Amino acid sequence: MISPNKRYQIFISSTFTDLKEERAEVTQAILELGHMPYGMEAFPAANETQWEWIKKAIEESDYYIAIIGGKYGSINAKTGRSYTEMEYNYANEKGIPSIAFIVDDSIDLPKSKIETDPEKIKKLADFKKYIEDSRLRKSYTSKDDLKAKVYPSLLQLIRQYPREGWVRANSLKEYTSNSEVLKLLKENQILKKSNQALAQGDEPVLVEYTIIKGWGWNEMRYKEATFPMTWDKLFFYVAEKMYCEGRLSVSDAQKTIEDKIFQMLEDKFPVEDRFHIQLERGAIKDYLLQFEALRYVTSSNSEYWELTKSGRKHYIAHKAVMGSCK
Repeated sequence: MISPNKRYQIFISSTFTDLKEERAEVTQAILELGHMPYGMEAFPAANETQWEWIKKAIEESDYYIAIIGGKYGSINAKTGRSYTEMEYNYANEKGIPSIAFIVDDSIDLPKSKIETDPEKIKKLADFKKYIEDSRLRKSYTSKDDLKAKVYPSLLQLIRQYPREGWVRANSLKEYTSNSEVLKLLKENQILKKSNQALAQGDEPVLVEYTIIKGWGWNEMRYKEATFPMTWDKLFFYVAEKMYCEGRLSVSDAQKTIEDKIFQMLEDKFPVEDRFHIQLERGAIKDYLLQFEALRYVTSSNSEYWELTKSGRKHYIAHKAVMGSCK
């Protein structure tokens, strides 16, 4: 009997702000391998309620990846450990096959990406030593080096520790055993339920941007700021373009969001100073990956994105009466 191709849910754990780019590269590597990344982007806050969701997500994941940089992260008052360490310990407690990627000691990290608190420095050192002494781990020197090492490491983990994974419903015709069909249908239902934990709809997301003064050679970074959004509003901005133009590049998605935010802010800036705003390209990729996880968009090469059936339906339901494409 031929089994259909399986997709695995991979939980990604790390501190957040200092490892955004590294998380994006690992997420992309997992998607390119045909599997499903899952992590803290689905959990807006680190608290006891969210911790219960995180534990459930880890339990439902097939494999676990930890990325360790120069930060230990926020400490849980009850356990005295960071959420990254708690997630790592919980994954191992539940028998989830895991691998950790630790930044190489030879790398000179910027001050903003290293701990200065003596207590956290010691806790981070102890955590890294525990990983190095007892678990599968690899070092990395850059975000590109990290992505390159994820490919073989994850494939090795999958071969060494095979898991049940997830199977497309249209692959069920290849199965002849009724019991296996029922089992797979049940697994697909669990997958659908797990998607409900993803941040979406009216849940808030703070869009980080830089205010730029002037243009071209006269450009000057003015200040960093954030703009409150919801996941739906962010999606509808790019969905409108995708619906009208068929597909959208990462750069076009970036410009679309920048223009929308600036339209809401431009009355705050003097015209003569020629202000504009700029988002990080990595953040745009994160948003698109979130929409992909929600099954709203899809991409064959990670540069050009288009709406899925689900995404079109969600956008049209919001739009009700379609206007002209601009």
